[in-house]
Amino acid sequence: MAAALLTPALRRRFAELGPQDYGDETKEIIAAHYFLPGTGWDWWPISYDEDGGVPQLFCLVRGQEIELGYVALAELETVRSPLGLAVERDEDWEECTLAELWQRLRTPSRRQQPAGYWRRGEDWWTEREAEDGVVPGDAEYVLWPEGSVER
Repeated sequence: MAAALLTPALRRRFAELGPQDYGDETKEIIAAHYFLPGTGWDWWPISYDEDGGVPQLFCLVRGQEIELGYVALAELETVRSPLGLAVERDEDWEECTLAELWQRLRTPSRRQQPAGYWRRGEDWWTEREAEDGVVPGDAEYVLWPEGSVER
């Protein structure tokens, strides 16, 4: 069974933090992280409220673009990936400021960099094999699609 998106502890934490409309990203705390597995969609809520009786989160959202906006909690609870997977809460999330999160998002991770493989002649190795240290030192790194080569 999936973990609840908004636990009683998170509700209390959002109440402690308040609306966080400081206009200063170094003071605004990101208390949680939600993601839709296999899609690249992420939500980092800055605040929670029930204005107009609709539970909603004000979040930094990464999907087709990275932007700030509101999302209804009910929408997060019902959206599904193409494989039928539900939004999950990152249970290992550690709070950070919005400024720190922006910095993380601006620093490319390995998965955001172009994918490729290692080759020497007719032999080739995956990036995983390179991490395991089985790729010869004289192999070249080839980005997909074929063409761009790094040594």
